[in-house]
Amino acid sequence: MAQHDYNVANSDGATVRADLNALAAAAVSLNSGGTAPATTFAHMLWADTTAGLLKMRNAANSAWVTLGTLGSAYLGLVPANGLTYPAADGTAGQVLRTNGSGALSFVRPGMELVASATASNSAAIDFTSISTADYAYYTLVGDNVVPSTNAVGLVVQVFQGGVIQNGAGNYRHHTWRYTPSGSGTGGSSGDFYMVVSSGSETLGTAADQTFSFKLTAHDLAQATQKKRFNWEAQGIFSSGATVAFAGGGMFILNNAACDGLRVACTGGNIASGKFWLYGHARS
Repeated sequence: MAQHDYNVANSDGATVRADLNALAAAAVSLNSGGTAPATTFAHMLWADTTAGLLKMRNAANSAWVTLGTLGSAYLGLVPANGLTYPAADGTAGQVLRTNGSGALSFVRPGMELVASATASNSAAIDFTSISTADYAYYTLVGDNVVPSTNAVGLVVQVFQGGVIQNGAGNYRHHTWRYTPSGSGTGGSSGDFYMVVSSGSETLGTAADQTFSFKLTAHDLAQATQKKRFNWEAQGIFSSGATVAFAGGGMFILNNAACDGLRVACTGGNIASGKFWLYGHARS
């Protein structure tokens, strides 16, 4: 370990030689030491042996900038290894993807969490201002959903331009239900919402009666076709029956893109439950 002020004063030959040797020792050891050199210069290197880091003085000679870890290959940094990195940073939420030939670019992951919510006697769970430009479709997941009022259905509606769409006849939905005692169907060709739980099986408030579902909302960005949805769900219902569902539905107005989703009950509030909205990136 050696440090030097990099100023060789005029003196006799032996003293100057000793000073030059000390300067060389500092230079070849990257000014190593447990404390910073007393005399610093812009872009000066310092092997900080206390922290185990290689540091460089900034251009203004006002602070040290950490470059990496001493004793680690590539200073602990990722080596290029023939890779071509993007020239600029990506946007929030993007990740690096390779083309298989060493070129890296920033892209959105195939699926990412957009938002989450927890119900607590909530009139509705709303996911609004969702991006239809970034994502081709969405997956909405609800788990351990319990209503505040017994024997109600769980429904989904959409937003257009930030306004909830709840007009009569705006939705169509159909559900297949499966129980240990048999199966059946339910639905409507014109409703105020899409019923994710079958109309003949309602959500209950007893301790063991919870409901979970996964719903896919397809291409909410397009404004010329009906918006399409499909879902799967299961739970123990107000009747005490264990029921599994598979269903599909439509928002039949095709005049604009949809920019939000709402989950609610046909009566009362959502007492509890967790909800997650995932976006699937456009290719």
